[in-house]
Amino acid sequence: MSDHQFLHQKNFYNDGYSSTKMFDMGFPDLKITDYQFLENKEILNIGGGNCADVWYLAKNNKIYAIDGSDYGVEEAKKHGIEAAVGDVSLSLHFQDKKFDIIILKDILEHIYNPIELLFEAKRVLKDSGYIILSLPNHFYFLFRLRILFGGNLIWKDLLHDHTKEFDEWNYQHVRFFTYKGLKKMLSTAGCSIEKAYWDFGTLAHYSDPDMYKTAFRMNRRQISSRRQWLMYKVFLPFYSFFNFIFPKSLRSLVVSLAPGLLCAGFYLKLVKSK
Repeated sequence: MSDHQFLHQKNFYNDGYSSTKMFDMGFPDLKITDYQFLENKEILNIGGGNCADVWYLAKNNKIYAIDGSDYGVEEAKKHGIEAAVGDVSLSLHFQDKKFDIIILKDILEHIYNPIELLFEAKRVLKDSGYIILSLPNHFYFLFRLRILFGGNLIWKDLLHDHTKEFDEWNYQHVRFFTYKGLKKMLSTAGCSIEKAYWDFGTLAHYSDPDMYKTAFRMNRRQISSRRQWLMYKVFLPFYSFFNFIFPKSLRSLVVSLAPGLLCAGFYLKLVKSK
């Protein structure tokens, strides 16, 4: 990545973290711990920005973080996380088998040698530990339609629009994964999929209603922006009705038959291969 491209990407995230009104408890992602409240674990969040998804774990666990955003790192430190600015594409300066959980959410698509980071993550992971991996799927069916009609791979959906900040020549994503290609990379790195979280489109993670409901509950129903108001007053009631007539367990089963086509992102729990 060129210096100009790196600076543009860094400014994009710094601006995002500084302009977004964040709940006191952040946006807890309970999928990271399989909906358990863990204690006395050592957790490494790589490329996690302000680490708002794990603020709720910082009180009872030791959390480390590495990210390229100065603002994100400072925000993480305010919430009890031992964070540092660093280049996550380089070696991890930790001892072997140190961590119980390693979080790699939306980071591998930003680096040119993602498998090297996977090897490093596996090295510093305890044999009994696991890796949480999240990646966008630029090849699910709506994106395929965009490409068919002359569009490009720059991410754009109802809640996120990278086309406002990036062009094709400076886009922050430099690696694009099909599900087949991702599984091949994981196998090469010696990682196995223990659990996958499937749902249609972005419901599996990026627009995960359960994550927003959890944030709403844990932050005592604070609403500080128009976007949050629309999420909690409009989208979540609609989702509750949708989930009643088409349960998440059934949706997950259907999507698992063709996740590369039906799911907008891959959210996986990985363990070391036996």
